[in-house]
Order: sequence, then structure tokens, then C-alpha cells
Amino acid sequence: MSDRTTSSDETPAPAILKAILASPPSSSDTTLAPSWLVLLGSIMAAYSESSPEECATELPSVWSTSYGFLESDVLAVRDGAQEALVALSTCITADQIAATVKANDKGKDIGKLPLGKIIQQVAKSLESLAFAKATPQILVVLSALTLALRTLPNSIPGVDKTPAEALLLPLITQVGNLRVKPKFLYKEGADALLDTAMRVMGAHVLLSTLPLNIEPSDREAGREPRAFILALLPHPHPSPLKHFVDYFVPLSERMFDYQQKADVAGNSAEAKMWNVLVLQVWSGLAGYAWNPTSLPEVRLSFSHRALSS
Repeated sequence: MSDRTTSSDETPAPAILKAILASPPSSSDTTLAPSWLVLLGSIMAAYSESSPEECATELPSVWSTSYGFLESDVLAVRDGAQEALVALSTCITADQIAATVKANDKGKDIGKLPLGKIIQQVAKSLESLAFAKATPQILVVLSALTLALRTLPNSIPGVDKTPAEALLLPLITQVGNLRVKPKFLYKEGADALLDTAMRVMGAHVLLSTLPLNIEPSDREAGREPRAFILALLPHPHPSPLKHFVDYFVPLSERMFDYQQKADVAGNSAEAKMWNVLVLQVWSGLAGYAWNPTSLPEVRLSFSHRALSS
């Protein structure tokens, strides 16, 4: 389909796209709407392969049209909208990303830019009752956007963050805070999004805004624990190895002390909990090994720790 729809000698993608958009189905149509949405996403993805800049001009309106179907009461329609929006996220161009990051870095309103409008629409829907039933689909779409904005730090002159961190971290933080709410129903979807965020931004970025809150002082202060983040650490992510040494090594030492005190106090359940957490921390070292860019600093840090002990 991609070859046929993108060939200028046959039926060009713009003409097909125009025809599809001219006949939108009802959001309650359980038969036509899901297929229509999937086709819309496929056509846009094919169009983007052949003419990315031309496709990008269509993206804001097509995105808005597809996003509206997430309000449907029909699960199949919401799933179709999700599939379309994931495909549309691959149509975002490097120029759109750079323009939005630069505007955001200068404190300008990104809502006036195509990608900025998309991000703001997702942000508003996370807080909207009309989209509450579509939360699982929105989490998948946000994950796709995170992957679409995963270019390396410093790829945009003057900006030392990934576009995902610069533009999406507030939304990721919002989901991370929802994840610990007792009545939040979509923990699996939230964990999948946080996993994607860690793979793209790194544990050091995620933990800077979503701390673990697992030590006794955190409980005394009433902070919600996020031990579930530890399970994400073994997956490859771009955090410098030095972050593990500076953040997790001291934390594991403190947790080992908590375990020892619990053992002495005869509290076997608490001691077991701390033991499991320590093991999770050290299992997470594998994720840092994928990006050992700070290995010389790590060696020096370990040498200083050995001398001081």
C-alpha cells in the first residue's frame, strides 16, 4: 500500500487523504470508525515516507480529528484512534521538533506551533473527564510521542536535553503522580509509559522529578513511595554510570543498614523488604552498563569511597 499511495504516477497520498477526511464516520460506529481511523493513520505514515514536509502540514488537523475519537464510548473506536495516533506520531519532523524545543527553551507559548498544539491537547485530555475512559489509550499515545522525541541531547544547538525531556517531562511526571493514587486504575499502562520515558530520557532524569520515596524519612513526611520504578532500572537507558554510583550505591548502603536494624529488632518482614529493595537496586546496574560514558569518573569515585571507608 505504501508504494501505491506514495507514487506520483498513480494515486498520490494527498488525494487519498483528502477523500478519507471528506467522509468521517460517527464516533459511535463500531464497524466503520475503527477501520477508518487505522486507514487514516496508515495513509499519513505512507505520505510521510515520501513527502515528510508536505505531510507535516496536514498533521495538526489530522491529529485533532483522530484525537476526537478518543471521546467515544466504544472501546473499539478508542483503540482505532490509538492506532492512528501512534502512526501519526511517526510523521513528526525534525524541523517541527527543533522549532518547538527552541520556543519552549525561550519561554514562548508552544501552543502556536504544530507539535506544541499536539502536546497541549494530550496534556488537557489527561485532566478532562470527557477523556477519562480513554486514559489507557492516551498513555500509549504519550509513549509513542516520547519515542518520537528521543533524539540525543545537544542535537538542537543550545539545548542540552532530549526533546522528550524538554517537552514531555511535565506530562510524564503527571502520570507518575497519578500512578500512586489509590483509585488509579491504569497502573500497567502508566508503568509502560514510565519504562519508555526511562529508556529515552534516562533514570537520572526520571528520578529527578519522580523520587523513589522509600526511606523511613519519606514515610514520616507522608510521601508516596515509588518502589515500582526500581523494576524499570535493568532495561537499557542513557543514564551515566556515575549516577548509579552517586545515587544508588549510597542508597543501597542505607537500606542495608535499615535491614540490619530490622533484623536486630526481630522484624523479619521489614528486614526482608529492605533485602528485596537492595537486590532490585543492584539488578538495575545492568541498565546503566549500556552507557558507561562516565567510567573514568566512576573509578575515581569508587577509589575515594574506598579510601574514606
